[in-house]
Amino acid sequence: MNAMNPNPIPRRIRDLMTPSPKTVTPATTVGDAYLLMTEGNFRHLPVVADGRVVGMLSDRDIFRHMPPPAAQNTPDHGRFVNQPVGTLMSRPVLSVSPDEPIETAADVMLTEHVSALAVTGADGRLVGVVTLSDLARFAGWLIRSLPLP
Repeated sequence: MNAMNPNPIPRRIRDLMTPSPKTVTPATTVGDAYLLMTEGNFRHLPVVADGRVVGMLSDRDIFRHMPPPAAQNTPDHGRFVNQPVGTLMSRPVLSVSPDEPIETAADVMLTEHVSALAVTGADGRLVGVVTLSDLARFAGWLIRSLPLP
């Protein structure tokens, strides 16, 4: 514990992650998943089947596959929003353990060029999600806790 800051410095992924995040199944429609993202103000949804994470859906996955704006109100647009997320989710799933050090999540995200990781327990079940936003929030907290020169 730091004498200037009574809060211990977070060191483990569990200290930063969003526990018990919203999830979808591979059969959830793109439209329903996107609505969940916009209502919850987040950009990533773990895709879970039989209690296991089978993919990660990001808003970028949706935008990358979306028909062009000119196709709105066309059969292509209708087919897209009713398409199951299992057809466009990212896989394989990249995951970390809640007990790993925070830098492990940062290293994996930077190496793999992703902005979210599933956090899974020893049994392989989803326990949380850690994102670049979580890491940025932590960096800001850490920097503010340092004295100015």
